[in-house]
Amino acid sequence: MNPPSEGFAEPFAEGFPSNAGVGGKGSSHPDSLPTQEKRHARTRTRGVGVTAGTLAATAVRPDAYRLTAGWHRSVGTPYPTNTVRALGKQVDGLLADRADPDTVTAALDLWHGRPGAAPGLLPHLYADAVRVRHAETTAAPAGLSKRDAKAAGWFALAAEFEREGQGDGQVVDAELLALDGARR
Repeated sequence: MNPPSEGFAEPFAEGFPSNAGVGGKGSSHPDSLPTQEKRHARTRTRGVGVTAGTLAATAVRPDAYRLTAGWHRSVGTPYPTNTVRALGKQVDGLLADRADPDTVTAALDLWHGRPGAAPGLLPHLYADAVRVRHAETTAAPAGLSKRDAKAAGWFALAAEFEREGQGDGQVVDAELLALDGARR
């Protein structure tokens, strides 16, 4: 067994490894490391105080960032950075759920129109924007409620049957019933 060295209470069972001490592979002194390892061993001064948790809490996908930043520029209102980041997180969640980007922008406009609204309200406003867009695409004829529009559609169908000669008291044409031939 090798005699104990200074600074070590007990020697290694098989002696000291050849890479022990300054300059060997086992050293963590920056001057003893290869160039690439030196780069990673240096203390970073940029981004002091930024933790992985902070980055994860504020990180959004590029498409969500572009949409939120573009909307923010178009609105022109100087919202606080934390508010815009929180909106970006909400937009990121909506886009991850396959939300329509144009409807998300409409939801952001609705959010902008609500004084004192928190960013967490955005998903609910998105649902409102979806309902509005759906109502616009399936709008009833002018001045009619949905119920009246449905009744008007049935009356139009009845008038069409009347013009075709189907209004002779017969409810269903016999030929329509015998698609596969007469059944007995």
